[in-house]
Amino acid sequence: MADFTINNKYYELELVAFDKDGTLVDFNHMWGQRFKQWLVDLVTHVDGDDPLLISLERTIGLDSISQTVIPESPLAVATMAKISAAAMTVLYQHGYTWHEAEAAVNYINQAAETVIAPHLVKPVGDVVGAITRLVEKGVRIAVITSDDRAITQSTLPLLGIEQSVDILVCGDDPLPNKPDPAGLIHISQQFDIPLRKIAMVGDTASDMVFGRNAGVGCCVGITGGAGDLISLRQHADVIAASISEIW
Repeated sequence: MADFTINNKYYELELVAFDKDGTLVDFNHMWGQRFKQWLVDLVTHVDGDDPLLISLERTIGLDSISQTVIPESPLAVATMAKISAAAMTVLYQHGYTWHEAEAAVNYINQAAETVIAPHLVKPVGDVVGAITRLVEKGVRIAVITSDDRAITQSTLPLLGIEQSVDILVCGDDPLPNKPDPAGLIHISQQFDIPLRKIAMVGDTASDMVFGRNAGVGCCVGITGGAGDLISLRQHADVIAASISEIW
């Protein structure tokens, strides 16, 4: 067990669970660009038009003007499978049969790279320094993300923390997704650590509700990610600009 101070609040913890996108990685820098191309490729594949692209952007949560992710939208909090289902629904609403919509989205997903380009991975704060401090105190490190495992595993080395992470729970794992508490309960059981000795660190209200549902000892909200600040404050025990503020 280790003692921590986060914005003048004191906690005793044995494990810290981090969300990935928006918490460890700049969400908009990675996913704003990546999903814009994903949508353009999808519209091109089905010979669609600008109104279709706009509908897709609005539905999954991509601001068409700023090319940033809309807080608490599907793109901000949902798994790739759920985002894909939303895109299929938009195609169906625009006159494509369901089988055509499903085939088109599956084709684009299969064509998409599962390895993240290094220039898209921009850490939020001093990720390596913060994780290293935790590890040196004997704390276990978990990453719990709505993203798929293949992309997550390709991202951690680019952040420089792959050797420090003890366990991954990803969106395509055979567990219910956030905010269902199953992921945190699974981690608690794997390491025989009480949930009250675990902190959940994330950038969305969904991450905080996830922690609350599991009964963790501390929920830390990271600002500037894919979450809405007002909602984040309502559900977090403490707010920080980045994980660099965890000591």
